[in-house]
Amino acid sequence: MSTLYTVVKVFTAETEARNSRFIAELLPYELLESRLPELREKHRKASHFATAYRYFNEQRQLIEHGKDDGEVSGTAGAPALRILQGHDLVECAIIIVRYFGGIKLGTGGLIRAYSDAAGTVAQKSKPVLFTHKLEIKLDCSFNHVSELERLCSQFKADVLNRDYTEVGLSLIIGGSEERILELQSEWQSFSERHKI
Repeated sequence: MSTLYTVVKVFTAETEARNSRFIAELLPYELLESRLPELREKHRKASHFATAYRYFNEQRQLIEHGKDDGEVSGTAGAPALRILQGHDLVECAIIIVRYFGGIKLGTGGLIRAYSDAAGTVAQKSKPVLFTHKLEIKLDCSFNHVSELERLCSQFKADVLNRDYTEVGLSLIIGGSEERILELQSEWQSFSERHKI
């Protein structure tokens, strides 16, 4: 699989094709469900709200889909999805709002217009490298809290939960899978050396 990218904020671009306006948003996938109704409310006179998305499910299968929202089948969602695929973007979505300009674009014209809208917002975006996330739980005695905290900092792990127990500290940490597995390995080595 090629290197994958994602976006961590919303990017917007506007294009035009024969008097029809196209407002495209590229956004993190988790925002799609809330953002679509917001755009429908904001753009009440728009005629279509085409969408495309790519995300990983819990089994790490890549789920991807395009929706035409009333446009001719295959002319809106599919071109936007191809842009996401072409830019190796995952865990994100594109919403394209269309204001009809009075001139029919035809099948080819629609495909070009939606491709252009999606491509323009993808070009404008600032993607970041995508990595799968992982959460693990690590325990330590009070004597070794500073070492565990140092490792978390070194491997840029986020402390998601901190529980003090009778014998020490229990941390739930998260971050990129690669770094978390490295941290876990380091902590196991440290624990074995110090017979924790």
